[in-house]
Amino acid sequence: MKTIYKFLSVLSLLALFTLTLATPALAFDGRGGDMVTIKSDEVIEDDLYVTANEFVLDGTVKGDLIVFGQTITINGTVEGDLFAAGQTVVINGTVTDDARIAGAALRIGKNAAIGSDLLVGGASLEAQNGSTVGGELVFGSGQALLEGDVTGDVLAERGLLNSAALSAVTYRLTWM
Repeated sequence: MKTIYKFLSVLSLLALFTLTLATPALAFDGRGGDMVTIKSDEVIEDDLYVTANEFVLDGTVKGDLIVFGQTITINGTVEGDLFAAGQTVVINGTVTDDARIAGAALRIGKNAAIGSDLLVGGASLEAQNGSTVGGELVFGSGQALLEGDVTGDVLAERGLLNSAALSAVTYRLTWM
């Protein structure tokens, strides 16, 4: 029995020693400047952090995208969560998980696909016909035009809501 304890003690010390020698890897990519563009053939293998006046994603981010700027346009793919804050935020591409966006003018384009929940805060929200949200839509905005499809519930702060497709879309609208 004592041999097992000695063996486990030596093994634990060896594992601890190995962990102290391991070099930590950076698990994100950071970019900044006046104009930052991820071209359509570019693939970011990690999380991406961006601060820029203007940001355009045409490529793919295989992780989370955290972006702050004046104008933010997502045409490509985010294979994780999207966190975006700016004066104008436009999503025309795909976000495979949750999207959290804030700004004055927020638009979910007709080809946009959000895989899970969409959390929005801003002056105006427009979800165009053809856009899809795979989870719930939670928003607080001065006005909202909802014409896209929402799989889950829609939770809304009392503001001006115009939903041309309200009767055609399957979701439950709840005022907060």
